[in-house]
Amino acid sequence: MRIPCSLRTALPLLLVLAYGCSPSESPEAEPATEASEATPTQFETTEVAEGVWRFRWVGHNGLFIATPEGVIVVDPIGTEAAAVFAEQVTDVLGDTPLLAVVYSHRDADHATGAEVIRAALGPDAPIVAHQNALAPLLESADPDLPAPTITYADRYSFESSRDVQLHHPGPSHSDDQSIVLIPDVGVAFAVDFVAMDRVAYRDLTGWHMPGQIGAVEHLQGLDFETIVFGHGPNGDKASI
Repeated sequence: MRIPCSLRTALPLLLVLAYGCSPSESPEAEPATEASEATPTQFETTEVAEGVWRFRWVGHNGLFIATPEGVIVVDPIGTEAAAVFAEQVTDVLGDTPLLAVVYSHRDADHATGAEVIRAALGPDAPIVAHQNALAPLLESADPDLPAPTITYADRYSFESSRDVQLHHPGPSHSDDQSIVLIPDVGVAFAVDFVAMDRVAYRDLTGWHMPGQIGAVEHLQGLDFETIVFGHGPNGDKASI
């Protein structure tokens, strides 16, 4: 059974979690126009704030952050995407060193392709992720999704004169989530456990409850104005 989005806001949180809702969903929606039927560009790079760019590959978003010491690339997305991602970084920043590759979490549709990024921009750069990503990725031994070389428990700051932080909000969509925070421009990057005007995705398979609630509260407690999600458009605190 599909429940119209216009009615779901009045339902208990449990039903919202179970059914999910995005602003564009509605059985009564107008027929698609030619513009809405047009195929979107496969990728695009947009500046979110000074020195921070979102890289979109079809329906997935990554992030790259310029620092005086080099560029931080977050979520290579996939091997094909990562090759284009690296080209976009070079187009924007020129021949800049790679400071690190970061995994928001270990899911293959976000973390695959780190070696492609490193081969193009800096083969000796570390891969940084939450410590809970290490054992599963070592066990899987996937060359396209290598294990992190640096891990952290609760919070991590890069060795850079620009403050770029990773925060672990606790278990939610996964147990190894990392929120990226760039305080000087008030930008955060959070993937899969939040999205624009939506509470998670469909039936929450594999999600950690009640950790999800705590993770959202942790995110809301951080100091930012703009948030880039792993999917869809950017938002702000009110959109979470």
